[in-house]
Amino acid sequence: AHDIYTRAVASLKPLAAAHPESADFVGSCARALMQLASVDNRLARTSQADAAYAEAWALLCGLEARHVAGRNLRKDLAEVANNYGLRLMAGGDRDKAFEVLEHGFTVSSALALAFPGDALTLAAELCNQGRAAEAEPIAAECVRQLERLTASHPDLADYSRYLGSALVTASAIHLTLGFVDRARDEARRAVELLAAMAAAQGGKGY
Repeated sequence: AHDIYTRAVASLKPLAAAHPESADFVGSCARALMQLASVDNRLARTSQADAAYAEAWALLCGLEARHVAGRNLRKDLAEVANNYGLRLMAGGDRDKAFEVLEHGFTVSSALALAFPGDALTLAAELCNQGRAAEAEPIAAECVRQLERLTASHPDLADYSRYLGSALVTASAIHLTLGFVDRARDEARRAVELLAAMAAAQGGKGY
């Protein structure tokens, strides 16, 4: 996998440099760098992982400055911010870490608000890849945003349905991380919410 992503980065870097406004080229290069960083991290190649995360972050932020942040860009920024920010924190660069994590939180909040399905899919994918710690803040933000939206718009079933899905996703993530009580509470809330929705529709499901 390391060789594959190394070759992918080598192929995509010239294209990203030649077309800095291209979401396709720049986004693809950043995603390849993120995958390479993840592999380097698993191989305990710390400095290489840090460099790849930093480069991916710089590419995505440059793209964000040229474009209105679309769905894929928001997902990529949210994912790399958590990884890069935590690595900066571990390395002692707290000011830069705070800057990156704060930006990532802003993006995650916007993603959860505008595209809750995308945010939940990203969280679930990360958890399925064994990256529950990265998925947790995204799922938690989805729950917070959807709780607010559900309270503000109780007549819109989509928000309640997404909240139920967010609670299920958060429960699975917290169970994976060993937070059993929190996972149990989220699962209970999801069941109660979805059961209430089904009952409101005459038992026909939601």
